[in-house]
Amino acid sequence: MRTRIQALTPDRVAVTATDDTGEPRTTEYFTTRGREHGRTYYVKIDDGRQYPQVCEGLARTGPTLMVHGDRPLVDVIRREYHAGKRALR
Repeated sequence: MRTRIQALTPDRVAVTATDDTGEPRTTEYFTTRGREHGRTYYVKIDDGRQYPQVCEGLARTGPTLMVHGDRPLVDVIRREYHAGKRALR
């Protein structure tokens, strides 16, 4: 299974992975920029409907994934993608 992590903009990242059937599946992640959180931003999935928050390891449950300071979203997504894969092993 091959995975490509690509920065579309500084606040939007696409993760494309080939599933077991050989079909590529793309998930887009983005940050919300809110004044109430200062320089800390929630990471969400752009599913076109509800925009669910992402958890650490790019999981569906657990501690909420956030980007702190000026750290690029693509770096955070890469780190969490690999952390999630390690956790599955």
